[in-house]
Amino acid sequence: MSEDLESLGERIAEQAAHLDAAWHRLLTDLRAFDRGGGWHTQGARSCAHWLSWRVGWGLGTAREHVRVADRLADLPVLDDALRRGEVSYSKIRAITRVATPETEAALLEIARLSSGHQLETVCRKYRSVLRHDADPDPGDDRQRRWVTQRDTADGMVRIEAVLHPEEAALVWAALDHGAQQQCRKSHRVSAETSSSAPTAAPTAAPAAREGGAHLHSART
Repeated sequence: MSEDLESLGERIAEQAAHLDAAWHRLLTDLRAFDRGGGWHTQGARSCAHWLSWRVGWGLGTAREHVRVADRLADLPVLDDALRRGEVSYSKIRAITRVATPETEAALLEIARLSSGHQLETVCRKYRSVLRHDADPDPGDDRQRRWVTQRDTADGMVRIEAVLHPEEAALVWAALDHGAQQQCRKSHRVSAETSSSAPTAAPTAAPAAREGGAHLHSART
């Protein structure tokens, strides 16, 4: 049984590699179609809109495939790795967000040693470093820090924020403190309401009368 499962696992990996090689052929054709304006001659607003109509992809998925196809034209090492099925399309997609002709080989080696999730994390952090290095005034990050507020359909308010870690910690501490204060207030009001409520009349006598009437009726 274990040998059968091991063979099955190998077959799955082999089939996945064939799929990745097929993705390379698709992306190569897609790049030629996009640059040749094939989508325009068919009346679409963009290649992504054409893919959404003709292939059935969502616009976000379509735009991402067009982006990857275009980037691979300038990254021959990554292009060849996908052509051979050596790395998955998911990994190529992550690397093309940050790779240059000078760094693609090193990033490819990282991809070979990482899971898809690990590589996404590496590329995301690397992209953040690149953005910071490219900023002429790294200390001025007002464009990256923001807070928004909007009303929801059920009458609540939704707040979203992107802050530095230390700022986020302060905001969270303030929210936690406010929640604790509100909780204490609610408990205090509940206790005061309970203590001021009138004492209920004893119910033993009515119950007894009801029972007596029942017994009397039963005797007759």
